[in-house]
Amino acid sequence: MFILKKRSNAKRKGGVEECLQRIELEANDDLRMVLEFGPQHFTTHELHGMLRKLNEQSRYILRLRDRLLPSILLLFIVPAIVLFGTLKWKSLLYGVFFGIPMTLLLLIAAAIYLTKKYPTLKDAPYLDKMIHQELERRRKDASIF
Repeated sequence: MFILKKRSNAKRKGGVEECLQRIELEANDDLRMVLEFGPQHFTTHELHGMLRKLNEQSRYILRLRDRLLPSILLLFIVPAIVLFGTLKWKSLLYGVFFGIPMTLLLLIAAAIYLTKKYPTLKDAPYLDKMIHQELERRRKDASIF
């Protein structure tokens, strides 16, 4: 019975450590903090840095998408052409039935990876608008004085 209690404590410690790591990662994500608390709690310099970071992430995702889609399609098209050239229609049909699901799985895996790596990317337009509104408000406030 004592051993079972030790194991459950070990599992809890591992769970606590994982939770602490997750909380630390989320606390270090400034873009997520802006979503949760609003941009008014950050300095103007930090907000400009977040806009740059958001633009860099968006450009990186667009570049990756522009490279990923053609490469995945080539993984499907090249074997289909080779099969068609060597074994004619029946093999091409098998290649198509195998290639389409594989292509879709690769695209889904890429989307999941990008969502995990950049969790705030889905809220990028909202974040961009929110930060721009706050910077505009601060600019107007500064022009009053």
